[in-house]
Amino acid sequence: MTNDLGLEVRDVSHKYGKKFSVRAASLDVSAGSVHCLLGHSGSGKTTLLRIIAGLEYALGGKVMLGGQTVTCEGVHHPTEKRSIGFVFQNYALFPHLSVIRNVMFGMGRRSRKEQRELAMDLLRQVELEDYARSMPHTLSGGQQQRVALARALGRKPAVMLLDEPFSELDARLRSEVREITLRVLRASGTATLMVTHDPQEALSSGDKVSVMHLGRIEQTASPDQIYHRPANERTAQIFGVINRISSDSEFGKTLPRREETGEWLIRPEQIELSNASGVGERCRGVIVQICYEGPTVLVQSRLNSGQLIWSREFAPTNFRVGESVQVYLSVGDGFGQASAERWKTRA
Repeated sequence: MTNDLGLEVRDVSHKYGKKFSVRAASLDVSAGSVHCLLGHSGSGKTTLLRIIAGLEYALGGKVMLGGQTVTCEGVHHPTEKRSIGFVFQNYALFPHLSVIRNVMFGMGRRSRKEQRELAMDLLRQVELEDYARSMPHTLSGGQQQRVALARALGRKPAVMLLDEPFSELDARLRSEVREITLRVLRASGTATLMVTHDPQEALSSGDKVSVMHLGRIEQTASPDQIYHRPANERTAQIFGVINRISSDSEFGKTLPRREETGEWLIRPEQIELSNASGVGERCRGVIVQICYEGPTVLVQSRLNSGQLIWSREFAPTNFRVGESVQVYLSVGDGFGQASAERWKTRA
């Protein structure tokens, strides 16, 4: 393992009874980077996090933290002997201790003065130095989350584990606290593994993203790669609406030729609409539905053949339900590259 790898997981498996909860999972997280573990409830992501933390025993495989093997055959270091920090959904602050005493808790063999100086430095990093003497119940949810982060960093861990850390916060606060949290973690040089069920959070937060399904890691890639080049249809669908288009359908015949048979899977932003007369082979359709997403709008059109096609437009849109439109693929910088992608349909 190279020196800059804070976390290495190799072929880790786990069972609850006779059922696999994690199957031969592998991933690496570099020091100072954020790796998001994405999946639906029951996919195994929290179980994997607990194995890394030492809270669950692995059936097989290996876990290394900061170059030290903590889990493998015949080896299981207890949680307190692992170089990890852990931030939960519910913050888990001590209600009877002030903010600074919460952060100082568990700092180990340092003098009281050193503990206080380090705690104040951490509180400055998370922008809470003015709340050092406050009690946890007087803080907002976002402030409590940042105190929990500062406390976890007080141990100077090689790896930070975040289990749905922002899920209890409202949308505006979630974005603000996430930005502060990830900035501090990257600056600290800590390898961070964050569990989330939110695809947009994974894409916006992670340097790498791993998608889990039924205990397996199906793909690990950069946010750009995993969105534009997912390994299979299931991974494509986790990031939102896609269009499934048969190669021999009305719209499929307008796409570039391909040797293999099957279906095109094309994201809505690769589809463009025009209410002007089209040039070349474009399909005609009628808008049947408009769904507002905020800065963007999902527009569903029904082609003459009856096939439904989703496109994504910037809001506000000038299109209206019932309007006749031309529907076509936006090639951009080249079909099959960043603008559009295709896969054979497979389970």
